[in-house]
Amino acid sequence: MNNQEFLGKVLAAYGGIEKLQSIKDIQTSFDFSFFQPNGTEMSGKGEEKFEFPNKSYFKFEFPELVMINATDGEDAWQTENDAEATEIDQDRFILNARLRSFPLFLTQEETNWQYKGLVDLDNFDQVHWVQVVYSEKEKISLYLDPLTFWLRRYQGPSKVMGRNVTTVVEFEAYEKVEGTPFPKEQLFLINVNKFQQRSFQEIKINSGLEDSIFQK
Repeated sequence: MNNQEFLGKVLAAYGGIEKLQSIKDIQTSFDFSFFQPNGTEMSGKGEEKFEFPNKSYFKFEFPELVMINATDGEDAWQTENDAEATEIDQDRFILNARLRSFPLFLTQEETNWQYKGLVDLDNFDQVHWVQVVYSEKEKISLYLDPLTFWLRRYQGPSKVMGRNVTTVVEFEAYEKVEGTPFPKEQLFLINVNKFQQRSFQEIKINSGLEDSIFQK
């Protein structure tokens, strides 16, 4: 199967190109847990907002802390509680924003991606492997279900507290929202250690977003 044949199957699995291109923004709310190396767990509620093609906003609410990370597609920033916003690694957040636009990013000419075929992967049966190269330092792998062609796993480099790490995100419990499948369970691993888990409570499509939420 070549790139175009693979792309056709993926787009069909996600509702078709016309349906996907009609999606301009997505808003979600979720419950989350962060898992610490010492075994403790911190839980709270979060929000995620995405506007195509590459604007994203994340809000995490802990009992005594509110964290916000966002990118307007050019610059990325973060803030905690009422502190002044500071710049962060925009490459990482824009890359994550592109992941949120899956599978539309596969149709973008500037994205260098290649279908690698069926491979064995850890606790999964065979999966479709796609390798994506955004830059010399950003190369990621996407693994799709062999039958549904839905995204099952993301794997790529990132930074946590200044350290270079490998981030893995596993996508489960797909449900269709207005005809498009979305994973309602996401598990994040950092260097194979469980780091974060999200359970989505609400997903809204094309509800309209103010540009100001993405700006510092």
